[in-house]
Amino acid sequence: MRLRIKDLSFSYDSIKAIDNVSMEINEGEVLGIIGPNGAGKSTLLKCINSILKPRVGTVLVDGEDILKLRKDEVAKRVAMVPQNSLTSFPFTVLDVVLMGRIPHLGKLGRESERDLKIAEEAMRTTFVLSLADRSVDELSGGEFRRVIIAMALAQEPSILLLDEPTLHLDISHQLGIMELIRRLTAEKKLATILVSHDLNLAAKFCDKLILLNSGKIYSAGSVEEVLNRENIKQVYGVEAQVIRSNGLVYVIPIKPI
Repeated sequence: MRLRIKDLSFSYDSIKAIDNVSMEINEGEVLGIIGPNGAGKSTLLKCINSILKPRVGTVLVDGEDILKLRKDEVAKRVAMVPQNSLTSFPFTVLDVVLMGRIPHLGKLGRESERDLKIAEEAMRTTFVLSLADRSVDELSGGEFRRVIIAMALAQEPSILLLDEPTLHLDISHQLGIMELIRRLTAEKKLATILVSHDLNLAAKFCDKLILLNSGKIYSAGSVEEVLNRENIKQVYGVEAQVIRSNGLVYVIPIKPI
């Protein structure tokens, strides 16, 4: 078991954003978190990564309470690819990927030969090694997203969190990023949790889904269990056709109700 969340709740002042959420994920699995705007998806990722401190509940990473770990220890186990990772500084791709090694650096904070090799392997794995000397402000959206994933891999985490990893990407890059995430999860034995507004991408690439609504789990389980017409109608307020073909699920929105 890589990650276990039990009875997690979080509030922004008096507004409850996460309400009694429990879930588990093992290595080699991709868990998709879906739901409408304001459902608590991004907040849940931040609680898992200890960016936000839950009001109640526990987050166990490999059996340890994440709130009892130092920030650098958290970063060695959990890597997060945020929704927007913009930088206004002309760092090279290698510079950015090496930032993933910061939790592992000693007191002097200098990269060793081993750190460079890990960064190079992360770039090779995400197909950006040839861009190592390029400035990140010269990259396309898809290339930059791969660089940020490489930086996350350089942390050598056991858990990978991604907040809308295909945001603002065209169809080709969306598929490329999702296929990369799926492959890395298997090869690196990661427990991967991703937030997505694209139900069809989530259905294609995730092993299981959690459907959030107003901070609560409305439905959880396999793609087939979660993505059905009634759930979509009740949570999204949309009439939809759900097609199951060749082991895949496709959601076609029809009209708002």
